[in-house]
Amino acid sequence: MNNASRVGESNPHQDMAGFDLPVARPLSSRGMIHYDCEREYARYPDDVLVKSYAQFGLHRYNLLEGTAWKFFSLKSFNLRANGGAAPYYITLVACDPTSNVHQIFQTLVCEEDLGVLDLSCDIARPLGSNKEPPPLCQAIYEGRLPLPQWPSEITDSQRFYLMNASELQNTDWIRLYLNLAHCTYNRDMTEHQLSKFDIVEVAIESLTDMERPRLDSTNVIIYIAYKDLAKAQFGKPCDRKVIIRRVFNESSRSLSLQGKHWRLSEKKKKKKKKRYAMLKRRLGVYQTWRLRLHTYNKCGFRSSHSR
Repeated sequence: MNNASRVGESNPHQDMAGFDLPVARPLSSRGMIHYDCEREYARYPDDVLVKSYAQFGLHRYNLLEGTAWKFFSLKSFNLRANGGAAPYYITLVACDPTSNVHQIFQTLVCEEDLGVLDLSCDIARPLGSNKEPPPLCQAIYEGRLPLPQWPSEITDSQRFYLMNASELQNTDWIRLYLNLAHCTYNRDMTEHQLSKFDIVEVAIESLTDMERPRLDSTNVIIYIAYKDLAKAQFGKPCDRKVIIRRVFNESSRSLSLQGKHWRLSEKKKKKKKKRYAMLKRRLGVYQTWRLRLHTYNKCGFRSSHSR
């Protein structure tokens, strides 16, 4: 049972646009899709991804306000049905771990690209709060800068903040960032698959030259080394790493994440491709099928029809 229904969309630059259902507008107005996550047998696409987006919005609020709200559940979300990168207008329930008080939040998370971690969060607020500016849902800076290479040495305490074991265990947003790096790449990721990633080491580098990196620094690059325990069970290479850039724009109050992840063994793949290209040049063969045919004939194999 799919509980999605098309709803209208208000002006995207109005404060409440996208979160509330515009009952007075025609249902076909600009093609927003509403998902009620609290209905019995509720089903919605990319459930782990949407929950991670909701947690990212709540993380933005905690980071800027110095609070420690914990994600509790999804209430609903509205999604523009355009088939590409889209804004997610999410309503969620959060819990204060000290008082056990529950609070409804609204957050706007915008996908800047598909198949890669490239997100911005323009709004994160308690329901009914008018503190946030109108949603912009646009890139924080024009022309995305390329992510840096993995540093050869991360023991320099002047350049990096190295998280200790206790911080790794108690800092939820590190795990969230790792989950987002995978969910945005593969939207079908499950919670079970994500639980198989074991974080080994985290280093934080400040993007501000005048500021030494801290755990609560806003504009940073995060280097995460981790293991894929599911791969390790089958004796496959399991060492992985991810680089994430976090930027907060003071004027728009947007928090952005941009990142990539890969296996350490991918260096071997690059060497293999390089050897393959050298072989083609040496043989004077530039099309893959010709190289395969050349190898096939060189080994003395012939089909029965060629005899």
